[in-house]
Amino acid sequence: MVTGICGAQEKLGDELKTLVDDTYQPLDRGYNELFRSMAEMRTEIESMQHILEKEATTSPSINANKATSVDVKPQTSQIPAEPESLAEKKDEWEIAYINTRINDVYNPLNNNVDCLSTRIDLLHQDLDTIRKKDPQPATSIDICTITSIDSKFAAMEDRLKSYEDMHDRFTSPIMRYLDTLSTQMMNVQRDIGKLNDQHDFQEKGSTSIDRFRRASLDGKKPT
Repeated sequence: MVTGICGAQEKLGDELKTLVDDTYQPLDRGYNELFRSMAEMRTEIESMQHILEKEATTSPSINANKATSVDVKPQTSQIPAEPESLAEKKDEWEIAYINTRINDVYNPLNNNVDCLSTRIDLLHQDLDTIRKKDPQPATSIDICTITSIDSKFAAMEDRLKSYEDMHDRFTSPIMRYLDTLSTQMMNVQRDIGKLNDQHDFQEKGSTSIDRFRRASLDGKKPT
């Protein structure tokens, strides 16, 4: 009887340890991959910022597009057709790409967090189940047998305490990682918002320049 009880408790203890290992190790690898991806996105955003700043400083001068005289109307063939802005297309593609990368990082992470929460709940349930398992009164008159059972369960309580400590040790870093992740995601979203604002500003500036250029070529005052 004693052997059976202790064997079951030992097996449950091993299952708990395996559960902790199966939860922590994949999560640790996932976070390492996550932080690497976040660093890559940060580099890409900085690269986009440099490109936008360079384009803003190299925009053609308004004066360069003026006709030499408003009295001399240029031929139609001299007015260039309105080309598609490759820079704008590139900006839109890069912003869409970054948004896709964020989703590629966030969605698997969200699934990992849900899985982690489920595993932690199962771990708590297993610990509660062990706590609630009280030994049945011994029918044997052998006092040594009762003492042996009590000592086994006392040892099991100590082992449970070590599992609880283990649980706390890997839960606390997880919560810190989640806080760090939340801050980094907010920073990425803020940077993307700035890029969108810069893109809109440049698009408005380009429209204004084109309107002024057409008015100058037609000999009219720009409105």
